[in-house]
Amino acid sequence: MNDTIQPHLNLTTPQQPLTSHLSPEQFTALWQKCTTNNPSVFTRYLSTLSPLKPSPADLNHCLSTALSYGPHYAVMQHLITQHNVPVSGNMLVDAVQMAIPISEKTTLLDFLLDEGGWDINAQVNGWNTLLNYATKDVELVKYLLNRGANPNLGPVVGVAVSMYGASQLVANSGAVLATAVREGNREVVDMLVQQGAVLANASAVHCAVEKGDEAMLVRVLGLGADVDEKDTFAVFGTRTVGTPLVRAVRENKVNMVTVLLKNGASVREKGRGGLSVVEMVKMGWVDDYIRKAVEAWAKED
Repeated sequence: MNDTIQPHLNLTTPQQPLTSHLSPEQFTALWQKCTTNNPSVFTRYLSTLSPLKPSPADLNHCLSTALSYGPHYAVMQHLITQHNVPVSGNMLVDAVQMAIPISEKTTLLDFLLDEGGWDINAQVNGWNTLLNYATKDVELVKYLLNRGANPNLGPVVGVAVSMYGASQLVANSGAVLATAVREGNREVVDMLVQQGAVLANASAVHCAVEKGDEAMLVRVLGLGADVDEKDTFAVFGTRTVGTPLVRAVRENKVNMVTVLLKNGASVREKGRGGLSVVEMVKMGWVDDYIRKAVEAWAKED
């Protein structure tokens, strides 16, 4: 039987101390003292190192170890209060992604947010707010919203777009809702919209079409998204194409085209390349079913 303690997260363990204060062996022994929930074990070993002292970076790794192997609250409390180890944004993201029950996860987040003095709407990694990392779990989203998370607060553009100054937080960002739509959790999308998330900011119809998620497409249209919305640079960067129907035709997504047409999508709106879908379907690469559906719709339009 293997009794080796394993972390909840797949962290890469440094093989060297993060500064020259400690030897590699001392550094390894130090963080290993944080794999159990006993601060006195850590303190006793630390006393044997005198006059050497671990660096702030070394102690930061110790806190991450206590989080990932536990969470070990007593050790984390000791490191935060006695050694002034800050709770980093990456630790908050790690806590969100830990494979533990939701009741334990919210208790952990309460501890880290409160002990770390974090604003729930702060950027946790230099880009997104914590809510952006919770969109796979409706209970976690509910918890963060109840703590005051703003579903419309996020970076100017999505992290996948990237540009100078793009990480600045704005109050009309669609980052969180776009992530939720792309991940396919309809309950989360419903909750975010109920709490004021703006569908247009997220290019929500385009995100559903991009993923080929028919159920999500029907849901966002049912929530009031514009079937002919224009995709935005903030969400799609240079991959903007125009309307959702243009995107669906370009990507030959039959189901997406069918849903969009049934919901009144325009076949005459021109896309980024200057062509409407009526003109696009005349090209040889377009699926034959899509061509016939668009042409039939155009005759009725």
